[in-house]
Amino acid sequence: MNNDVAEEIPKSLLDMATLDMNAFKSVVSEILNLYENGSIRMIFAGGASGAKIAKTNISIIVKKYNIDRTTVRRAVTAFLRCVHMVLTNEHEDALEMAKKAKDVRTAEGFREKIEFIEDMVDKHPSIRQGFLAYTTGQATHFVDLEWAAEMKVYHSPSLHVVEPHPALSIGRIKLSAGSVAIHEEEKVTTLDFEITLQDLNSMIRSLQDLKEALTNLEKKKLVEE
Repeated sequence: MNNDVAEEIPKSLLDMATLDMNAFKSVVSEILNLYENGSIRMIFAGGASGAKIAKTNISIIVKKYNIDRTTVRRAVTAFLRCVHMVLTNEHEDALEMAKKAKDVRTAEGFREKIEFIEDMVDKHPSIRQGFLAYTTGQATHFVDLEWAAEMKVYHSPSLHVVEPHPALSIGRIKLSAGSVAIHEEEKVTTLDFEITLQDLNSMIRSLQDLKEALTNLEKKKLVEE
């Protein structure tokens, strides 16, 4: 492929189009399985689109499909870009732009990836749901949750602690939430707090109740459709 091609179409589109299709399919299928079972976090919302994938998961993909980490990163970036274009109906214009490439393999590579992602979006409705929730709602949305567990020791003098004062197992939670516009970077705020095991059990119970309520709503929607 000569330099004229790179000058006629954006580098991001060229990189997506020329990515090996088998590697692209393998990585996308793997990260969607991880996404559906909650092992990784992905946001589908224009300029705020992104994926948080643990190094261990990337290592598994590299070993399983015998591809390098750079290819995995390229495939994830291409996947997020393709999803955005499919959900915003921008892929037709991009395809016309790709057709300008002197090498027909560029347009063909892009078309194959778009068709594959269209199929994945249909098979994984959570992608479209996430996109709609994050781009049409006015409220902030969940971004990430980080935690740590530690032993906390209270030392005298303290107004509320008297001898003896045993060490306390405590959890630390960093909860991130954000808001996005379709072509803007995400605006994220964080909340840091400590939590005891008993309070954590209470939180888990509330979240389980919420999960059950949302699951029932999904079942009701499917019946009505």
